[in-house]
Amino acid sequence: MNKTNNPKAQAVWTLPEIYEYFCEYIYVIYDQREHPALGQSPCVAFEKGLTQSGMHFGQRIVNDENFQIFTLPSTPKGSAKVVPKLGVKVNHIYYWSIDDSFLHPEVEGTQVPIRYDPWDVGTAYAYVKNAWVRCISQHYSSLQGHSQREIRLASIEIRQQKKQYNQKVTIKAKDLAQYLESAEAQETLQIQRLRDFAATGVRQIVSSKIVKQAQSVVKEDLADIKNNVTEELRLPNKLEPQEINPRRIQPYSQQELW
Repeated sequence: MNKTNNPKAQAVWTLPEIYEYFCEYIYVIYDQREHPALGQSPCVAFEKGLTQSGMHFGQRIVNDENFQIFTLPSTPKGSAKVVPKLGVKVNHIYYWSIDDSFLHPEVEGTQVPIRYDPWDVGTAYAYVKNAWVRCISQHYSSLQGHSQREIRLASIEIRQQKKQYNQKVTIKAKDLAQYLESAEAQETLQIQRLRDFAATGVRQIVSSKIVKQAQSVVKEDLADIKNNVTEELRLPNKLEPQEINPRRIQPYSQQELW
C-alpha cells in the first residue's frame, strides 16, 4: 500500500451512508437475485423454509435499559472496589452513584461488577444490591459526552507534555478535564469527534430499525392471536358439501381404531 491507494486519503463516504447502501445491497439486491447455489433467490428459499417447517420462535429479549447496560463493556477485572467518599474507579476515573448506594456500610469496601459507556466517559454503572446503579464521574461537566477514544488521545497528549517538563506521568480526572476544555484539545480531538458522531448516527439508525421491527412483530403476534380466538369462537352455520373420492378412502388399522 502506498499514498496512491491508501484508503485514509481517498475515503469520501460517511459511515451512515455506507451503512444505508450496504443494507440495500444485502436485503434488496442480493436477497432478491437468483443465487447460483440455490437456483433461486435467498428470499424465496427462506420463505419456502418457513412454509415447510414454520417459524421457530426463541426467547425474546426486551431492548430495555437493563439489556443495554449488559451490552456495555467492562474492565479486564470486571469489578471495582467501592472506596469510601470516592466511589468505584474505572479506567483511572472515579465514579459515584447518583443515589446513596455507595453510602451503605455493607457496600463500602466490597467489589461490585461494573460497566462503562465507551461513548460517554462521564457515565458508568455499578451492580449494587441486585440492581444496576448509574454513576457519574469526577468533573462530570467536562467529561460527559466524550468518548473513550477521545480520552485516550487526550491522555497521550498529556503524557507527552509532562515528559517535556520532566514530570512524573500520572494522569488524573482533573488533568483530563482541564485539557478537554482547552483550545488545543479542540484541534487534536476534532477528527475523532467527527468519527464518533458518524458512529452515533449509525447506532441511532440501527436502534430505530430494531424498535420498528419489534413493534411490527408484536402487531403480527396480536393479529394472529385475535384471528385464532375468532376462529375458535366462530361456529359453522351449516355443513359445506365436500367431494369424496371412494378410491382414496383407506381403511383404519386396528391400532387407529383404539
